[in-house]
Amino acid sequence: MLFLKNANVTEFISRLAKSNTVYLPFSQEKGYFLKPLTAEYSQSDGFLFNSVRTALPLLKSLLFPLRCIAVRYSAQFKESKSDGKQQIIFGIKACDLLGKKVLDTVFLKGDYVDGLYKEQCENTIIISGDCTEALPNCFCTMVGIQPHPTALFDLNMSPVADGYIFESGSPKGEQLIKDNKDLFSEVIQMHLKERNARRSKVAAIVETQNQQYKNVESRQNIIERNLTAPVWQTASQTCVECNGCNYVCPTCYCFLLYDQKEADGFDRVKAWDSCFYAGYARMAGGLTPRLHLVDRFKNHYYHKFDSYVTNYGFEACSGCGRCIETCMGKIDKRQVLKEVEKYVKLL
Repeated sequence: MLFLKNANVTEFISRLAKSNTVYLPFSQEKGYFLKPLTAEYSQSDGFLFNSVRTALPLLKSLLFPLRCIAVRYSAQFKESKSDGKQQIIFGIKACDLLGKKVLDTVFLKGDYVDGLYKEQCENTIIISGDCTEALPNCFCTMVGIQPHPTALFDLNMSPVADGYIFESGSPKGEQLIKDNKDLFSEVIQMHLKERNARRSKVAAIVETQNQQYKNVESRQNIIERNLTAPVWQTASQTCVECNGCNYVCPTCYCFLLYDQKEADGFDRVKAWDSCFYAGYARMAGGLTPRLHLVDRFKNHYYHKFDSYVTNYGFEACSGCGRCIETCMGKIDKRQVLKEVEKYVKLL
């Protein structure tokens, strides 16, 4: 671990921006977003450290684009070559890193490796950061992670007085430090004490605001014992099938492949999809196993907290709270799980 003074942060970013595409956080309408530096970075632009996660799952969007061309079939097509630039992303939080773990498991560790996703990951450096505040809907500690990154980053920034503690998590991160070692200094014990105190304070806030939602049993057991219970009908009655919860989720990875006609051939397009769509699971002949909304609603929870655990050993939920924040029907995932657990106890 090393220390970077506030005065050196903009110089560090300036150096990175000279040969890479750098994404930095910015604040808009009470939320944080990311934007690329479109011109040579000026130190007068400053640096904004986002205290909480971004409003949208922007790490997922950059690694697994909303829509992209998977294959182009054209007599004139020539494969474009990379310009050699990497994308360096600041401001990623622990919940979105857990989302990347889910995507990595699906797209990189199965029988088939997704070449598009693999290329994006190899071309990306993630500079994450501790959360220094907690949003009302954050529940990361409920799903077993902390409001500060512990893995899956290249570099992590922890704000302390007069600067940041930088921790390396990969060879990519170590190389960035090595290339800019003149900007860094040794971490002192006072910095570590301050970082640890801040981390404990934010974790305690998240724990406190989620006390009423804590489950006694594992969520997998709760759902498995209650797949046919009427509580699902009650929980889903305000759902309007807007699919917002899936699209803002950093762990959702459903996608659709379709062909698009072009002047000299056609493109095979890969685009985000959602299991809440009535036609998502439709099979040949028009049959669908999840015809009713309540079935699709229940499947959303079943996949994240049951089947994914069975297949991969961990839950496909990061506790970021975006699904709660965006839901038009005011459905709170924490409350739904608690109601399902209450029903189990009555049996």
